[in-house]
Amino acid sequence: MRTIIVFFVIFIPIQFFSQQSKVSVDFNKNIEFLGYIIEQGDPAGNDKNHPISIIIDKFPENKTSKTLYKLFDLAGDIDYSTLVHLMYFLPEFPLKDDYTVSEEFACFLGFDSENERNRLDIIVSELNNYYTESSFSEIWKGLKPYVKNVQSSLEENKPNYEVFNRMELFYQYKFNHYSIQPILTLWQAGFGIRDLENNKAVFILGPLNPNYDFNNEQAFINLTIHEFGHSFVNHVLLENKRQLSRTKHFFEPIQDAMTSQGYSDWETCIIEHFVRAGEVIIRELVDSKNQHELLLIDYSENRKFIYLEFIVEKLKFYRLIKNYSYKESTIATLNDLAQMKD
Repeated sequence: MRTIIVFFVIFIPIQFFSQQSKVSVDFNKNIEFLGYIIEQGDPAGNDKNHPISIIIDKFPENKTSKTLYKLFDLAGDIDYSTLVHLMYFLPEFPLKDDYTVSEEFACFLGFDSENERNRLDIIVSELNNYYTESSFSEIWKGLKPYVKNVQSSLEENKPNYEVFNRMELFYQYKFNHYSIQPILTLWQAGFGIRDLENNKAVFILGPLNPNYDFNNEQAFINLTIHEFGHSFVNHVLLENKRQLSRTKHFFEPIQDAMTSQGYSDWETCIIEHFVRAGEVIIRELVDSKNQHELLLIDYSENRKFIYLEFIVEKLKFYRLIKNYSYKESTIATLNDLAQMKD
């Protein structure tokens, strides 16, 4: 491993170290509102006597709102990642009464047809209605002291700049800003967003433990590398349609295991493999405590990412030893995967 790190440092252009990007912890009211909506239909199971639970449950009638049920009917088949992107890029609630989603934004979210765009406009309108009906502004105000405490704690414990430097070096891209956005009202979860307009990578972070607890150092580091990794990886994988098509038969042996984790197609599954591969490699580069080995075992054996070890080794070979670009390394790894026997 020491040899690989030497190659890595020697051959990667040094300008990536020239300026540290800003890393911040920022709460987002829209994202918190989404968490609150999800909590109404899919509770996280936190202690009902916890002070945050008491604030969230201040208006029990919100759980039986007709507007809420309408939202569930309209958006029940939309994956959480799309909803997170929707709420992140929308203006802050409450929206103006005449607000409509642009065609460009709708297509970005995957609502391509006119019927789908109309459906999205209705969803956004009902979200705005529910924001007012639920008195979420009052709930948000009540959460502010806890928001401040979590923000201070995560600022103090966020991964050091070496983690971000290694990500930028490995993936060969530099964001101007990395924003970690905690969400109190959701269950344990993580989402990555690539904000191109602001050249910003965003990591939506749910609690790391039950009862709104964000104190888990190793989980925090792993999720930071993982979710920010999506901003570096997703678009690179999706550019390679031919290679993805040649490897899609590999999904069948793990389809049940992947679908149960929310990865219901090969594109999503292979993206997760590459993001987790980057997570393992970067942990190996920045950590001498063998956390990367535990990650690899957990993902490969317990989570059934059975192609992960192969992808890790190939990416290390092409990116760190052969000094291919990340895009070139991805293509070469996909080509090698296509030739691997089932």
